[in-house]
Amino acid sequence: MGTGAIAHHATTNWGEHQSMEFRALWIWHPPLANMNNLYVHARREFGLGAVPPQAAVLVTAESLYRLMINGETIGRGPNPSDPSRYYFDVHDVAAHPNAGQNVIAVTCYNCGPETSGIIGQNWGRGGLLLELRESRDGGALVTTDGSWRVIQAPEWDQNGAINCTLLADYKETIDTRLRIEGCESAGFDDSEWLEPDVLGAHPMKPYTRLVERDIRFLPSERIMPVNAYWDSASVTYAWRDDWEVYHD
Repeated sequence: MGTGAIAHHATTNWGEHQSMEFRALWIWHPPLANMNNLYVHARREFGLGAVPPQAAVLVTAESLYRLMINGETIGRGPNPSDPSRYYFDVHDVAAHPNAGQNVIAVTCYNCGPETSGIIGQNWGRGGLLLELRESRDGGALVTTDGSWRVIQAPEWDQNGAINCTLLADYKETIDTRLRIEGCESAGFDDSEWLEPDVLGAHPMKPYTRLVERDIRFLPSERIMPVNAYWDSASVTYAWRDDWEVYHD
């Protein structure tokens, strides 16, 4: 989902399937004519008199999120899972907030509210749930609610083609020239952004149970391109009755 170096700072207890109470509300972009293949930027500025020594962010989204604090990427997720037992992530972020003004910025992606894929995956209404806490089990400093601001991310083409009818996932097309510069930093003017659609508190259907990630975060690093070119190919699936052909 875009580019950038990623630093993972998880404080997960591996192997523990732990459910947790959330004070945050599920939010998402207000309804559009087309809610499929939707990328959303969400942000919330906040002030701190002092930095808590054990700050942690608990976060999940349907289907994907990229979390940033004060312009630095913290991590991505969640792990793929069934909506009735949906994963959330815990990030140790004590090194990232500052005394004074701060901003949490999240880029989210949702494939679509309903699947059109043959095997019935990649479905679920879009949503973001996040809490910044004084510690993993401490009091909430920032929660997703109606005070956040959201906007459809202009750099991603929402009208991308279906990649495969098995999953009904979309090809990702991004034009980085359309990025909204500065929105991941404090002081950005988001007055033209929208108030989010507040979906409700946890538990909320279909995400009736949230379970802490039990698989380690994937490591990652930034690799700069040395060349760019266009190529295409097609594959025929003989086992399909209609011998469907996938291009590009």
